[in-house]
Amino acid sequence: MNSGVEVFGKAARVDETYVKVKKVWMYLYRAVDSQGNTLEFLLSPTRDAHAAKYFFAKALAAPHTSTPRVITVDKNAAYPKAFKELKAEGTLPDPCELRQSKYLNNHVEQDHRFMKRLVKLGMGFFSFETAWRTLEGYEAMNMLRKGQIHFDDLQGEKSHGLLGFGAYSQAKLANVMFTYDLPRRLEGTGITVNAVGPFFVGTNFGVSNGGTFGTCMRCVMRFAQTPADAARTAIRLASAPEMQNATGKFYSNEREIRSSKLSHNVAIQTRLWEVSEKLTQAPVTI
Repeated sequence: MNSGVEVFGKAARVDETYVKVKKVWMYLYRAVDSQGNTLEFLLSPTRDAHAAKYFFAKALAAPHTSTPRVITVDKNAAYPKAFKELKAEGTLPDPCELRQSKYLNNHVEQDHRFMKRLVKLGMGFFSFETAWRTLEGYEAMNMLRKGQIHFDDLQGEKSHGLLGFGAYSQAKLANVMFTYDLPRRLEGTGITVNAVGPFFVGTNFGVSNGGTFGTCMRCVMRFAQTPADAARTAIRLASAPEMQNATGKFYSNEREIRSSKLSHNVAIQTRLWEVSEKLTQAPVTI
């Protein structure tokens, strides 16, 4: 697989958490790999064998996954039934195992926490469509936080739940990885390269939107930093004498910060550069 994360092939944890839509509880199915990277997600109005089977099939069909060796789930009785049906249909090979263990599935339950905090902040959803689109954005934010990148879909041309926000997240991660890669390519030229992450800025983005998304953005904008505060880091990097030789670093709030472990992977940085050259058809010689 051409992904910057471990694919579904070795092991996966699958679980569902609760999301309230129009005062009715619905179920957000989620799968992560053994490293905690998000593999797939699905919002379903039901929590039964049909929903579990559909989610398994969706995850298996995604371009960034492959056939799993073992899938760990909780004690929900719907999972064995769905798993058995998929094996009977040939969707899952015989060597693949289903393991039911509440303890082993703590990994994905821990990952639910980030999503739950965002959902709680949004104060509920008023339609299934709004809930799904908002959750897509939240999942993309979560993947950006964890530093995931999919080489099979850098252009956002394939649909696996990572639409607008997913493309945005991958672009931000790519910027950081280029920041770490470029100084090696520019060594001896005197040119410096740094990335600035202002993160949450009060630009009024989304506040005029209707529905849950607009309500959520109006609430959280109260806690955002001002555009003037967000600009200070970039201005300091460009003008402060003590920053003249700073290069290959990631800054926020006028201090260097540590990005995700994956973003520092030299092999992935190099591959991202090479793939980008092919996509743009513009080889760069430095």
